Amino acid sequence: MIFVPLLFGQALAFDVQGRLNWTFFLYAMLFGLIYQVFLLYLNDVADEAVDGTNDRYFLSGGSRVLPDGKLRRQDLLLGARVAFVALAVLAAWVAYVLDRPGFLAGTGLAVFLAWAYNSKPLQLSYRGHGEILQGLGCGVVLPLIGFYLQQGSLQGFPWAVLLPLYLIFHAGNIVTALPDTPTDSSGGKKTVPVRRGELTARRIALTLLALACFCVVAANLHRPW
Repeated sequence: MIFVPLLFGQALAFDVQGRLNWTFFLYAMLFGLIYQVFLLYLNDVADEAVDGTNDRYFLSGGSRVLPDGKLRRQDLLLGARVAFVALAVLAAWVAYVLDRPGFLAGTGLAVFLAWAYNSKPLQLSYRGHGEILQGLGCGVVLPLIGFYLQQGSLQGFPWAVLLPLYLIFHAGNIVTALPDTPTDSSGGKKTVPVRRGELTARRIALTLLALACFCVVAANLHRPW
């Protein structure tokens, strides 16, 4: 969910400018790797209680390092802090040394969305509507970061593609929450399957994906396949 939208944003930049800057490609992937660690560690800490009672995990349910006793909560919090510092250093380097000042704002927004999703006082993954944050983070912010790193600006960005991207990652949050419905419900995590029921959640996800497919075609009628 981190690599693909970053790659997609850079592919859009390639479509606009006709070339790919491999230096900024590598910086984008490095950013994605560190951000993935930051996000994963925060998520595992936030879900420690519900993951400990989850016996239906497959593509969800966390990394299992806390329930299985492989790492401690303090270890993950330390790892998240180290990743945060690494993101800050990387953002400053790219912004000031490589002349991409907007990368600071993009990194800050990405970090804020991860914090708001997982951490108190907002912790929207538990309070409800965390799927909106995932749609915004993965479907909007990361593609824009990938494009900006390649292009150096957002000039020429095909803004219409952000709607289907948002819908895809919004639906993805619902789908990955489905196996966790019983434990999320008992743990007070207000995902869409908990709030609306599993059958309705499936219908919502399928509807969003169908709408995303329509929007992809509508937004790219002038582009070759």
